[in-house]
Amino acid sequence: MEDKIRRMFPDFKISTRAHIGCLLNQAIEQLRAPRYSSLIKHAFIKPGYIDQDYDEYQTPDHYCFNFSKIGARCEDNDCGKLAFIRCSWCEKFICFNHFIIKLHSCQIIIDCK
Repeated sequence: MEDKIRRMFPDFKISTRAHIGCLLNQAIEQLRAPRYSSLIKHAFIKPGYIDQDYDEYQTPDHYCFNFSKIGARCEDNDCGKLAFIRCSWCEKFICFNHFIIKLHSCQIIIDCK
């Protein structure tokens, strides 16, 4: 995510405390999505901490950043800007402004808390 931000949004200073906090918050919220439960299980099964099978999974990089829909547009509040990420919770394409600056928070996440 950092490389993509540096390339696409050079005016966004990743090194400031506030921006680091925003990025960490959004990354953690995305990783909490149920779609990554098998990925997290895999982290314990592979080294042998637990003995279980795990389901196939998509990595966050593959799901959130590798769009099959070229030129995807932001679906948050009918924005229409070029999408930066696909939300792991609501599956919407979200632009940088809505995801990082305005801290996209899905109703789905709020309902799960």
